[in-house]
Amino acid sequence: MMKADLLARASSSQHLDASAFVGLTLRELALFEVESRRPLPASYRELLLFLGKNDQDVFAEFGTTPGRMLSAAAQTREAKAVMAEVGAVLPEDAFVLHVHLADEVYYLPTRQGADPPVVLWLRDASGESHDPRWRSVSDFALWVLDHKIEHWEKHGRR
Repeated sequence: MMKADLLARASSSQHLDASAFVGLTLRELALFEVESRRPLPASYRELLLFLGKNDQDVFAEFGTTPGRMLSAAAQTREAKAVMAEVGAVLPEDAFVLHVHLADEVYYLPTRQGADPPVVLWLRDASGESHDPRWRSVSDFALWVLDHKIEHWEKHGRR
């Protein structure tokens, strides 16, 4: 379902070539899961198999580019360090998608089913701002794509 929704949205934009989406192979995905030290939710696996090697800058900061594939453990270490500065703790089952400017951590709670929420942790004084901002990986993927398309329509694509 997510693949069809992403293709429909991408096809509606003059800034994207949906035919250029390239997914990981099953072998690459298996290696990534080993490197991540945890099995990934089915919805995130689906996303990686569909466009895990895309070069269209759509999901670059959220874990689906080859360079990012090599640094899952580094992302987790960075998130833990950023959160520890204010006494927050990254849940043990978290798969970190992105750390933004040491103020935001996007992560998946991997033990919450096949299509878990995407949580946005925001730095605040209490350190306890864990917000399940998107109810699923699918919703998050569509939000990221819509956000990029909107940005490119306003500012052009470089």
